[in-house]
Amino acid sequence: MGTVRRKQRKRKVNNAGFSLVELLVSMVILAIIVVPLLNSFLTAARTNAKAKRVLEATTAGQNLVERIKAQSVEDFVTGGVASGAAITIPLTDGAGNPLTDADGNPYYSYQKTISLDVDGRTYDAVATMSPEKYLDTGAVSGGSINHYNSAQIPQISNMNEKVSAFFIMDAGDDQRAVTSMNYEAYEDPDRHDAYVASVQRTLTIDIKKDPSNAINVKGTVSYYDNEGNTLSPYYEHDLYTGDKLENVFICFTSLPDLPCGSYSNETITINNEDNVPVKLYLVKQQSAVETSNPDFFRQNYRVTVNVNEGAKSPGEGASCNVVTNMYTGTNATDSVIQLNYKSKFGVLQSGISAWNELKLNQDQSLTQKKSTNMIYDIEVKVYPNGKIADGEELATLTGTKTK
Repeated sequence: MGTVRRKQRKRKVNNAGFSLVELLVSMVILAIIVVPLLNSFLTAARTNAKAKRVLEATTAGQNLVERIKAQSVEDFVTGGVASGAAITIPLTDGAGNPLTDADGNPYYSYQKTISLDVDGRTYDAVATMSPEKYLDTGAVSGGSINHYNSAQIPQISNMNEKVSAFFIMDAGDDQRAVTSMNYEAYEDPDRHDAYVASVQRTLTIDIKKDPSNAINVKGTVSYYDNEGNTLSPYYEHDLYTGDKLENVFICFTSLPDLPCGSYSNETITINNEDNVPVKLYLVKQQSAVETSNPDFFRQNYRVTVNVNEGAKSPGEGASCNVVTNMYTGTNATDSVIQLNYKSKFGVLQSGISAWNELKLNQDQSLTQKKSTNMIYDIEVKVYPNGKIADGEELATLTGTKTK
């Protein structure tokens, strides 16, 4: 009995709880451990949120760079990439003087602010296009030895397939045609020279409108000799179909490139029966014969150009204007081009009369060289919405745009 009571007393002593002091100490220890962990969790959450914003900003900025690269510089400046025109920023040297090209035209960079939406979140982007890096001037910061924008290049700005038709002869076309038209004469030593000298070539450009008013341009090349052999047509090409034709570029070789080839057996005929207003560019490709003896070539080479148009009202001028890189001399006799013009029911005009009617001129734009901004650096800086002034930049993306 006494033993049982002693065990009960021991059991009561062992069941005693924590004291208040022990509880408070435990809570302090727990707080010391948990608070830094909670702070780490909050920091990680904020870091992840910022990383997500940076990723969104980077993706949106890269997409904007690609959009700018896909459109023209003019679209960026006038509002094609985003509504509103770009700000024009004159480029200056270290002393603050405007940078200009050889003609005195100032260089500019262009900048605009664009709003970007990503998954319901809005960002502000500042996009800049600048030709500065590719200019040949030591005063430009970050200048490059690749001075593409200062290079002198030929200026034929209207060579656009949307408004132009192109007929381009291959250097070997004449040789292949002359050989195949009369192979026996070409290979016969006794007949070769006379045969080649007798070969005539006619290049024909037909400009017509179809019933839907679309303009179609076709080019044909034919060959003949004095033995009655013909290659007509030797080949023909559809050069243009559309409703915005402004120019026809005819790039041709010369028969004197052939050994014994004639200097005066070439004819170019333009048929424009629907009176489509068009500028004809007659571009003779330079030959080895011309290069070796340019004075002799200019004195002896002649090409006949016939321009035929539809009926005209009294006083109505020609629809075609002729531009060429060939020597036009000081008068119709001295010119390499023997020009003829005739409208339907009209009188054939030749020489100076045809010159004036077709406004024949040796246009320096076919050979003129000029510097132009062909390459722009693109920089896109992305900010949180409304934070551009605070400088809280999230991402910077760069690229290059060729004009």
